[in-house]
Amino acid sequence: MPFALGSETWGSITTPSSFNGITGLRPTYGRVTRRGAMTVSWGMDKIGPMARSADDCKVIFQALLGAPCTDAAPVPEKRPRLAVLRNCTDDVQPEVRANFETSLEVLGSFCDIGEMILPDLPIAEAAEMIIVCEAAASFERFIESGEQRNLTAPEDRIGLLDATVIPAVDYIKALRVRTAAARRFGALADGFDAVVAPTLPCVANPIEVGFNDYFAPFTSPELGAIGNLCGLPAVTVPSGMGERGLPTGLEFMGRQFADERLLGLAARYQKRTAFHLAHPV
Repeated sequence: MPFALGSETWGSITTPSSFNGITGLRPTYGRVTRRGAMTVSWGMDKIGPMARSADDCKVIFQALLGAPCTDAAPVPEKRPRLAVLRNCTDDVQPEVRANFETSLEVLGSFCDIGEMILPDLPIAEAAEMIIVCEAAASFERFIESGEQRNLTAPEDRIGLLDATVIPAVDYIKALRVRTAAARRFGALADGFDAVVAPTLPCVANPIEVGFNDYFAPFTSPELGAIGNLCGLPAVTVPSGMGERGLPTGLEFMGRQFADERLLGLAARYQKRTAFHLAHPV
């Protein structure tokens, strides 16, 4: 399979891409049509490609746009400036940390590298509030019909029921946090072409261990919450192998409409590495 499309509300492009050692692009919110896709959250759903390389993702992205990429924000001829997300490897698997440090050495050969700390706001909480409220509205008829009780997973049989009674004021507050987060991130990102961090703090969970249980011990900051809350584009690329020989990921995230710039940075990284050429053994 040369490529696949993902629908990301919070992680559904970057997570499978990182887990499977492939490249994934989460486009700027609204750049790719969602027509024909099932709606979960009107304000956060995004459609993007998953493929072997950044160059492959660019070709697919052009097709999704219906026209060649304009390169409105190309990687400049001067050395790009990257910001490393502060404390992003404080609590990750050792292999994830080692691979990220190696990636920074590669990036340092053609980029200047600084540091960034995320805005001090309830970003993850706001993102979750928006998602559950909009999902409850999207699936309101299904929930009210009682058909939800026939779902296979026990937790899904009652999921979103509580969201149907969340006060509107809480949803509005979450939207206000989104506005503040976008404004503050824009100020912090001024002068940088992208911010980088490990895509995830660990490799894929063993089949006998639940996803949430496996992720529970890790608390290092990630880019997923603010990226999806604010509709920011991101590209994740494979960065090596971790626990049990499974892939780890490196994420580039930028301002809105910097999709092409991020793809260019990722392509330059992949010209200096071979992780995206690896095959399962």
